[in-house]
Amino acid sequence: MRNLILRTISGIFLIALVAGSILWGEIAFLLLSLLIFTLSFLEFRNMFRIRHQLLFILLMITGQTLLFLFYLVITDRLLAGWLIALPMFLIIFFTLYTLVKRHSSLREMTLLTWGMIWVTGTMLFLLALGWIPPDKPYDSLLPGALLALVWTYDTAAFVFGKMLGRTLLWPSISPSKTWEGTALGLLFAAGTGILLYFTTRSYSLLLWVILAILISIAAIMGDLFESRLKREAGVKDSGNLIPGHGGALDRFDSLMFAAPVMFGMISIWSLLS
Repeated sequence: MRNLILRTISGIFLIALVAGSILWGEIAFLLLSLLIFTLSFLEFRNMFRIRHQLLFILLMITGQTLLFLFYLVITDRLLAGWLIALPMFLIIFFTLYTLVKRHSSLREMTLLTWGMIWVTGTMLFLLALGWIPPDKPYDSLLPGALLALVWTYDTAAFVFGKMLGRTLLWPSISPSKTWEGTALGLLFAAGTGILLYFTTRSYSLLLWVILAILISIAAIMGDLFESRLKREAGVKDSGNLIPGHGGALDRFDSLMFAAPVMFGMISIWSLLS
């Protein structure tokens, strides 16, 4: 009971922080994206006990710089060509680092680099949602809708999974997720999609329902993927930042998989319309 109360309080605070940042404006949204990236990448490093401190710092700064440069590009403050400079710099650095560092582990280097690319890439899609269509100023509708759909699914799946869950979804990866919780999570997410259509009157009812279903499926995959990572790393949670929820990766894994799905679906719908 005490853990449930703690989880609820910290969850409300987290929703207020994230939703408030999205609604506040583009600078707050950018800072939120940078914060999620930094905390998630730090947890990824700690989960796998990677000791390459210099490489970690460089990759963290690279990811943060890429997010900031991407923000400047999508707000027409910088030419897109500048984004090419970072990958070129990384290739040169990795070559020199491997040759000079005597005790460097290629496995750890590869793992850390992949983690940076994964987290940064998903944050780029999240940022991009604020500028759809790209020729208009920042709009909180799509990032806010993504948050509403993902967390509606997560909350409903968790609550109803605890109450009614009997059949495990994927026991070898996640021993707590059930088919019953998943089905009801999808249903509540679809209801949220319908509500978003009637409250915003943007796009179409069909698109919102499709988005709700696809985003929920992406949230499931993101959760299972992070559960697999934790099993590989031998940890229960990615961190202990959020009481009752674990770390940033535990809380935002669904969002990371759902953001590219929403961006892709909106882009395809815009082309076909």
